[in-house]
Order: sequence, then C-alpha cells, then structure tokens
Amino acid sequence: YGIYLLHMVVISLVARLPFEQSALIFFIITTAVVSTLATAVYFTFELPIIRFYKSRLRPNQARPAAVPLLPANLKNEPTG
Repeated sequence: YGIYLLHMVVISLVARLPFEQSALIFFIITTAVVSTLATAVYFTFELPIIRFYKSRLRPNQARPAAVPLLPANLKNEPTG
C-alpha cells in the first residue's frame, strides 16, 4: 500500500533532480527511494495499527460450540 501511495510523489521529486539522467538510472533511483520509504511507512504506521487491531479489536477467544439442551425427560434415559 505504501508503494501505491508514494510512487508518484517520488517520481516527481526524482524528475526534479538537477543532473541529466537516463531512463534506467531514473528507474533505479525511483525504485530504491520508493521501496525505502514504503518500508519505513509500513514499520512506522501500518504494523502498529495491525498489531493494535489484532490485540484489541479481535473477537473474543474461541468458545466451545453450544450443545443443544435435551428435554429433561430424555436425559439419562436408558437406551435399548
């Protein structure tokens, strides 16, 4: 998600660099910067939010399945 959010900003900034650059150099610089920033965003923002969600907002611990209650006259009745 961070790559999606950041790639256009980084492309715009790298395009403004003052030196002449080939398409390959442009791609390498852009990919390195976007990957670095996306990793930083993931560890700084996304991962703490994911951990919070998993620890605080998850449903209650798994409960045993409810067993239907039998009418009182069928409990402990011998079979056969």
